Amino acid sequence: MSDDAFSQEEIDELLSKVEKDKPKTNGGTAFPVYAWQGTVDPGMTLLDYYYGQALVGLCANSVIMEANPIEDVVEWAVKLGKALLAEREKNNAGN
Repeated sequence: MSDDAFSQEEIDELLSKVEKDKPKTNGGTAFPVYAWQGTVDPGMTLLDYYYGQALVGLCANSVIMEANPIEDVVEWAVKLGKALLAEREKNNAGN
């Protein structure tokens, strides 16, 4: 292990700083990136990730894409992403 590698304690500390500041409405970070200087780039939010995954799924269906304007498909992806996050938060509330 090189000298510039993070210890588990340093990683936990950096993550706690990011998690402490995360807005409750977006699920927090999906893919944080650790820089060698000890900073964290939070990356995209979990909600952004859910939006993208929902959009990919909808776009993969040629019937949906041929029959609907793209604006509608994007609106559905946003609704699906928000629903996924709400369900996740509901399930995590019991833990």
